[in-house]
Amino acid sequence: MKHLCDPLVRRLLPRLGEDAPRSGGVKAWLREGSFYVTDPINDGEIVLKNVGLTEIVPYLSFDYERFALSSLESYLFSREVRSQTGAVAWSLIKAYYAAFFGAHAIMRATGRGNVQMDSGTAVAIIDIANIYGVALGVPVGNYDFRLTQHSDRTLDLILTSVDGRGSAHEGFWKSFYNFLSGLADEVAANSEQNASLTIGAISEVQAILASNGMNAGTWLSFIRNQINYRHEYGVWFPYTGVWSVSSMFSKIPSTDGALFRLDLDASKKAIDAFTSCCLSLAVLNAQLSQALCLRKGVGRYQRLTSRLMKEAA
Repeated sequence: MKHLCDPLVRRLLPRLGEDAPRSGGVKAWLREGSFYVTDPINDGEIVLKNVGLTEIVPYLSFDYERFALSSLESYLFSREVRSQTGAVAWSLIKAYYAAFFGAHAIMRATGRGNVQMDSGTAVAIIDIANIYGVALGVPVGNYDFRLTQHSDRTLDLILTSVDGRGSAHEGFWKSFYNFLSGLADEVAANSEQNASLTIGAISEVQAILASNGMNAGTWLSFIRNQINYRHEYGVWFPYTGVWSVSSMFSKIPSTDGALFRLDLDASKKAIDAFTSCCLSLAVLNAQLSQALCLRKGVGRYQRLTSRLMKEAA
């Protein structure tokens, strides 16, 4: 995953992990933060202007750290496979959450993410808009957000309402799939180093996320539901399935993304493709976390990751 990790490292937020995290994350910042509101240019968007980097990053750090660490924990402890009996179901579910939390962390680390707008938060934003004479409707529901920087170095946070159909997990995977598409477009437009390799890596991940006609990128969530709620694929006792996933789990705690293949045919080897994709995303989160730990000023977060690695050893 190196060629996917490198452009993400270049996009790591300044000061991420340096200051004490602010409880509640981005959702709390939307109620407590300092910004003003302008009339939106595009339907479904809310534009929050003059966002202070030093103010908002601790809130983003709160979200980033809880997702990054829970992903790493789920990854490390998913290796407990009883291969002699074929019991892999709980390891598969842990691998899924390692990917789900890891994908959340990856987005947060770059100033993007997904947030649920409740009525109290909506009212807080509307009240600020009214101060500036902006008549703004803020429907409750699911929103993607992104921090954008202008040439004068001022920041906006843009909220975009997203399709509320489907589960929360499906909604997030749609957002992550679109995030990867946006990253590929940026890398190509900027002619970044190893752009073709990065775009190829993104395409491999997206191919699995969109398997079996799930073009919005929700396939991992679908398979998790099939395993967890419908007990499909023979992964629960008496173990009627045949897979090669035990060898994948045996590679943990390695964070070498090259150990997991992404060129698997999900229509023929669903469990193998599911496992490999989940573990690859978990490793990508771990690699990004390692890169963050190399920065100065992140000693507290570095100590947390080291402690988790020792406890999982």
